[in-house]
Amino acid sequence: MALDTYLGDLPLWGDGEAKEILESLCTEFQVDIDVFEELVQMQREYQDKERAAGSYERISEILDRLE
Repeated sequence: MALDTYLGDLPLWGDGEAKEILESLCTEFQVDIDVFEELVQMQREYQDKERAAGSYERISEILDRLE
């Protein structure tokens, strides 16, 4: 599923001005917007689960892309 489709209901992705601010902040703090979006998507996938087995490994894999 495309990130825009999966995250489009969130204000940061649904509002053009908010997304511009997010992108500006990601640039300022040298965080790849794709990495940020993938972390948010992952959080949404795990938010309703009683146990988040494997989440720390997945977070680590995503953050490794920042290096």
